[in-house]
Amino acid sequence: KCSRLEVLNVEGNSIGDKGTTALSGALIHCNEIQQLFLEENCIGDIGAVELSKALRKWPHLHLLHLMRNSIGDRGKAALEKTGSKHVSGLKIQRKPSTWKWELD
Repeated sequence: KCSRLEVLNVEGNSIGDKGTTALSGALIHCNEIQQLFLEENCIGDIGAVELSKALRKWPHLHLLHLMRNSIGDRGKAALEKTGSKHVSGLKIQRKPSTWKWELD
């Protein structure tokens, strides 16, 4: 159990969808996490959908960086749906090739 983990930065590791799925499962009990940096990790829709499932377990999350990944419409929709229901104030910003979720 990692109840004290508040910030995790694994950007630039090319973990892909499989790694994102594994990381989401590993962090499921880290309910104090506030910031998660997943930039440049080759994350696609599958990884984003799995990540969206884990969002329910992170009530304190207010910053989720997903810049420079390959998340498409399906992944974006899953993250937006779960984020809006389970993470208060979390929004998504879309810029060319970048994703950033941040608390209003």
